[in-house]
Amino acid sequence: EFRRALPISAASYQAASAGFSDTAGNVRILEAATKAAVGGLTSAEGVTEVLVKTLNAYGMAGTDAYKVTDSISKAVEVGNQEWSDYVSQLGRVASISALAGVSLDEVNAFIASATKNGATAEIAFTGLGAALNTLLQPTKESQEAAKALGIEWNIQGLSAKGFTGLMADLAKKQ
Repeated sequence: EFRRALPISAASYQAASAGFSDTAGNVRILEAATKAAVGGLTSAEGVTEVLVKTLNAYGMAGTDAYKVTDSISKAVEVGNQEWSDYVSQLGRVASISALAGVSLDEVNAFIASATKNGATAEIAFTGLGAALNTLLQPTKESQEAAKALGIEWNIQGLSAKGFTGLMADLAKKQ
Protein backbone atom coordinates (compact mmCIF):
# COMPACT_ATOMS: atom_id res chain seq x y z
CA GLU A 1 0.00 0.00 0.00
CA PHE A 2 2.86 2.40 0.83
CA ARG A 3 4.47 1.81 -2.59
CA ARG A 4 1.30 2.82 -4.39
CA ALA A 5 0.91 5.97 -2.28
CA LEU A 6 4.44 7.16 -2.99
CA PRO A 7 3.97 7.92 -6.72
CA ILE A 8 0.69 9.75 -5.98
CA SER A 9 2.33 11.87 -3.30
CA ALA A 10 5.21 12.59 -5.69
CA ALA A 11 2.71 13.55 -8.41
CA SER A 12 0.85 15.77 -5.92
CA TYR A 13 4.10 17.48 -4.95
CA GLN A 14 4.97 17.87 -8.63
CA ALA A 15 1.61 19.56 -9.33
CA ALA A 16 1.90 21.80 -6.28
CA SER A 17 5.43 22.86 -7.13
CA ALA A 18 4.27 23.76 -10.65
CA GLY A 19 1.82 26.22 -9.14
CA PHE A 20 -1.26 24.07 -8.63
CA SER A 21 -1.43 24.24 -4.85
CA ASP A 22 -5.17 24.78 -4.52
CA THR A 23 -6.75 21.59 -3.25
CA ALA A 24 -9.45 21.27 -5.93
CA GLY A 25 -7.01 21.79 -8.80
CA ASN A 26 -4.37 19.51 -7.29
CA VAL A 27 -6.89 16.73 -6.68
CA ARG A 28 -8.28 17.06 -10.22
CA ILE A 29 -4.77 16.81 -11.67
CA LEU A 30 -4.08 13.69 -9.61
CA GLU A 31 -7.39 12.09 -10.63
CA ALA A 32 -6.85 12.83 -14.32
CA ALA A 33 -3.20 11.76 -14.21
CA THR A 34 -3.98 8.49 -12.46
CA LYS A 35 -6.82 7.64 -14.84
CA ALA A 36 -4.72 8.50 -17.93
CA ALA A 37 -1.69 6.63 -16.58
CA VAL A 38 -3.67 3.44 -16.07
CA GLY A 39 -5.36 3.75 -19.48
CA GLY A 40 -2.16 4.77 -21.25
CA LEU A 41 0.14 2.31 -19.50
CA THR A 42 2.51 4.97 -18.20
CA SER A 43 3.30 6.53 -14.83
CA ALA A 44 1.11 8.99 -12.96
CA GLU A 45 4.21 11.13 -12.44
CA GLY A 46 4.86 11.27 -16.19
CA VAL A 47 1.27 12.21 -16.94
CA THR A 48 1.36 14.82 -14.16
CA GLU A 49 4.45 16.32 -15.77
CA VAL A 50 2.63 16.60 -19.12
CA LEU A 51 -0.46 17.99 -17.41
CA VAL A 52 1.22 20.73 -15.42
CA LYS A 53 3.37 21.86 -18.36
CA THR A 54 0.35 21.96 -20.64
CA LEU A 55 -1.96 23.59 -18.11
CA ASN A 56 0.65 26.27 -17.40
CA ALA A 57 1.43 26.84 -21.09
CA TYR A 58 -2.25 27.37 -21.91
CA GLY A 59 -3.01 29.33 -18.73
CA MET A 60 -5.51 26.72 -17.59
CA ALA A 61 -6.50 25.81 -14.03
CA GLY A 62 -5.86 22.46 -12.40
CA THR A 63 -9.59 21.81 -12.57
CA ASP A 64 -9.16 21.67 -16.39
CA ALA A 65 -6.92 18.60 -16.15
CA TYR A 66 -9.46 16.25 -17.71
CA LYS A 67 -9.70 18.49 -20.80
CA VAL A 68 -5.99 17.90 -21.35
CA THR A 69 -5.96 14.17 -20.66
CA ASP A 70 -9.10 13.58 -22.73
CA SER A 71 -7.61 15.45 -25.71
CA ILE A 72 -4.33 13.55 -25.51
CA SER A 73 -6.09 10.21 -24.97
CA LYS A 74 -8.17 10.80 -28.11
CA ALA A 75 -5.00 11.56 -30.11
CA VAL A 76 -3.36 8.40 -28.77
CA GLU A 77 -6.44 6.40 -29.75
CA VAL A 78 -6.59 7.83 -33.30
CA GLY A 79 -2.87 8.21 -34.07
CA ASN A 80 0.10 5.92 -33.86
CA GLN A 81 1.81 7.15 -30.71
CA GLU A 82 1.54 6.45 -26.99
CA TRP A 83 1.16 8.41 -23.79
CA SER A 84 4.86 7.93 -23.13
CA ASP A 85 5.56 9.90 -26.33
CA TYR A 86 3.61 12.83 -24.90
CA VAL A 87 5.52 12.57 -21.64
CA SER A 88 8.80 13.03 -23.50
CA GLN A 89 7.67 15.37 -26.30
CA LEU A 90 4.69 17.63 -25.53
CA GLY A 91 6.59 19.94 -23.21
CA ARG A 92 8.75 20.96 -26.18
CA VAL A 93 5.80 22.39 -28.14
CA ALA A 94 3.11 23.27 -25.57
CA SER A 95 4.41 26.79 -24.88
CA ILE A 96 4.97 27.74 -28.50
CA SER A 97 1.60 26.27 -29.49
CA ALA A 98 -0.18 28.29 -26.82
CA LEU A 99 1.79 31.40 -27.77
CA ALA A 100 0.78 30.96 -31.42
CA GLY A 101 -2.87 30.52 -30.45
CA VAL A 102 -2.97 26.89 -31.57
CA SER A 103 -5.42 24.97 -29.40
CA LEU A 104 -4.44 21.79 -27.62
CA ASP A 105 -6.99 19.91 -29.71
CA GLU A 106 -5.33 21.20 -32.90
CA VAL A 107 -1.91 20.15 -31.59
CA ASN A 108 -3.20 16.68 -30.79
CA ALA A 109 -5.01 16.38 -34.14
CA PHE A 110 -1.77 17.27 -35.93
CA ILE A 111 0.23 14.71 -33.94
CA ALA A 112 -2.40 12.00 -34.42
CA SER A 113 -2.60 12.65 -38.16
CA ALA A 114 1.16 12.77 -38.65
CA THR A 115 1.78 9.56 -36.70
CA LYS A 116 -1.12 7.78 -38.35
CA ASN A 117 0.47 8.62 -41.69
CA GLY A 118 3.87 7.18 -40.80
CA ALA A 119 5.79 9.82 -38.86
CA THR A 120 7.27 8.89 -35.52
CA ALA A 121 6.03 10.87 -32.54
CA GLU A 122 9.42 12.59 -32.24
CA ILE A 123 9.32 13.69 -35.88
CA ALA A 124 5.71 14.84 -35.57
CA PHE A 125 6.42 16.98 -32.49
CA THR A 126 9.64 18.34 -34.00
CA GLY A 127 7.83 19.18 -37.25
CA LEU A 128 5.04 20.92 -35.37
CA GLY A 129 7.53 22.98 -33.39
CA ALA A 130 9.43 23.93 -36.54
CA ALA A 131 6.23 24.92 -38.38
CA LEU A 132 5.10 27.08 -35.47
CA ASN A 133 8.54 28.70 -35.21
CA THR A 134 8.44 29.66 -38.90
CA LEU A 135 4.94 31.08 -38.44
CA LEU A 136 5.95 33.17 -35.44
CA GLN A 137 9.33 34.20 -36.90
CA PRO A 138 9.08 33.68 -40.65
CA THR A 139 12.27 33.72 -42.65
CA LYS A 140 12.55 35.55 -45.94
CA GLU A 141 12.66 32.18 -47.70
CA SER A 142 9.52 30.87 -46.02
CA GLN A 143 7.69 34.12 -46.79
CA GLU A 144 8.70 33.93 -50.46
CA ALA A 145 7.74 30.27 -50.76
CA ALA A 146 4.38 30.91 -49.11
CA LYS A 147 3.74 33.94 -51.30
CA ALA A 148 4.44 31.82 -54.41
CA LEU A 149 1.78 29.40 -53.16
CA GLY A 150 -0.65 32.19 -52.31
CA ILE A 151 -0.49 31.51 -48.58
CA GLU A 152 0.08 34.03 -45.81
CA TRP A 153 2.63 32.05 -43.74
CA ASN A 154 2.93 34.24 -40.66
CA ILE A 155 1.09 35.09 -37.45
CA GLN A 156 -1.52 37.08 -39.39
CA GLY A 157 -2.29 34.09 -41.60
CA LEU A 158 -2.43 31.89 -38.54
CA SER A 159 -4.84 34.28 -36.85
CA ALA A 160 -7.02 34.54 -39.96
CA LYS A 161 -7.17 30.85 -40.89
CA GLY A 162 -6.30 29.03 -37.68
CA PHE A 163 -3.64 26.35 -37.63
CA THR A 164 -5.88 23.67 -39.12
CA GLY A 165 -7.04 25.98 -41.92
CA LEU A 166 -3.53 27.15 -42.71
CA MET A 167 -2.23 23.58 -42.84
CA ALA A 168 -5.17 22.56 -45.06
CA ASP A 169 -4.36 25.43 -47.46
CA LEU A 170 -0.73 24.33 -47.55
CA ALA A 171 -1.74 20.72 -48.28
CA LYS A 172 -4.00 21.84 -51.16
CA LYS A 173 -1.27 23.95 -52.74
CA GLN A 174 1.42 21.27 -52.78
